[in-house]
Amino acid sequence: MARWRRAGLVLCFASILLIYWSVTHLELVPVRTLQHVSPRAISGDEPHYLIILNSILFDHDLQLQDDYARVSRGGLEAGAGYAGTNLDHPTILVNRRTGYHASALIYRPGIRGQEPGVWLSTGSGFRVFLPGNSFARRNDPELAPGPDVFEVPAHPVAFPALLALLIAPLRPALADVERDASLAMVLIAWAGVVVTFLIGRKVGMTQGAALGAALLLGLGSPWFAYARSYYSEPAIGLALALALYAIEADRLVPAALAVGAALWLKAPFVLVGAGFVLELLWERRFRDAILMSLVVGACGLALVSFNYWLARTFVIPDFGVPLATDFHSLYDTLLLPGHGLFIFAPWTALALFPLGHALCSEPSHSSLLRRMALPIALYLVLLVIVDYDPGYSYGPRYWVPFMPWLAIAAVETMRSSSLGRRIIYSPLLLAGVAIAIPAALCYPNTHPFIYSLPPSAAWRALF
Repeated sequence: MARWRRAGLVLCFASILLIYWSVTHLELVPVRTLQHVSPRAISGDEPHYLIILNSILFDHDLQLQDDYARVSRGGLEAGAGYAGTNLDHPTILVNRRTGYHASALIYRPGIRGQEPGVWLSTGSGFRVFLPGNSFARRNDPELAPGPDVFEVPAHPVAFPALLALLIAPLRPALADVERDASLAMVLIAWAGVVVTFLIGRKVGMTQGAALGAALLLGLGSPWFAYARSYYSEPAIGLALALALYAIEADRLVPAALAVGAALWLKAPFVLVGAGFVLELLWERRFRDAILMSLVVGACGLALVSFNYWLARTFVIPDFGVPLATDFHSLYDTLLLPGHGLFIFAPWTALALFPLGHALCSEPSHSSLLRRMALPIALYLVLLVIVDYDPGYSYGPRYWVPFMPWLAIAAVETMRSSSLGRRIIYSPLLLAGVAIAIPAALCYPNTHPFIYSLPPSAAWRALF
């Protein structure tokens, strides 16, 4: 019997991998028509991550001015869909001689969260953003195009570097990078599903419950759509899932290194390490707290050192983020029609509210939910105080890295509830699946386009 169960489990996860790979080659178009497509970057940050990836693979550097120029002349560095386009430049201009730097971006009026500053035209077709009231820099010759001035990414480079590491053994040609990077994304997202199952088993769930958490993540959440994206969130989610697995196994150094990987992918996820350390302190495990602090701190120090080497600034991007003056960000991150967590994954309510209750529990009674609660609470506070939305992307992008945790917490809530409550909660799980599957199939569709729109945008392709 055990052998058949193992075989069934292997078949189940193999099927999920096949589904993920197949979806990257399918597109649901109105009305109820599936067509074959090639994996491609859609919009938002995706083409810029591809530019960094291709610069690593073929130029072996992180200077992007030539890459953007080639894209405008018809190059494939940003993906086939962007060949011949004049993209914005989310980069940092650096004067190699003086170390002077400034963010190079094309200003788009009306985007909430743009910091006031001065926008200067340059001879290379884009404008330089100088934070603050820096009128004295309006004609600064240090930023003029020339051999001493180059552009480096304003996005963290760890994610495209990870993709480059995964696909470099395939020795792809430039025309193949978009396809091979998509395969790497499929493997990363699938690995997140597998690790979610392993976390469930590690914390004492039955095989069925752990598999349910994995399936809820893989087929009932925005994780499914992001498996075909070129965003960093699934990679961060995998790192955080590994961190949770390691902390549950009481392997503090691997847990801290996994948190370090997440903060390299995006610095705010250092808050996960802070949450783990606080929990260890409340458990009076002072030596363990110091050990985790040192490892996570070393990862953070390595990151700021790299940033300074790359762009002469310790923080990338360095143009600041405005703070919210009220609590509208709380509504936005949870209930905004185009990006709200509860809108795109209603079942996450079964995770967040119990996590809030666990946060208020006695520190001496540490549990799985409590270990999740502190990092997620710190992250939610960050999302509330920062007036910065997920931008042009699908659904609750900022919450995708925590989807493995939330799936585990939701299933833990279900299995600890009475039969009556399970019946009441079940529609939330089914709604997640009903939202996730059409979204994954419609992800590249421009009619209707699903970025920054409610779930109904994907459902229109069905009717």
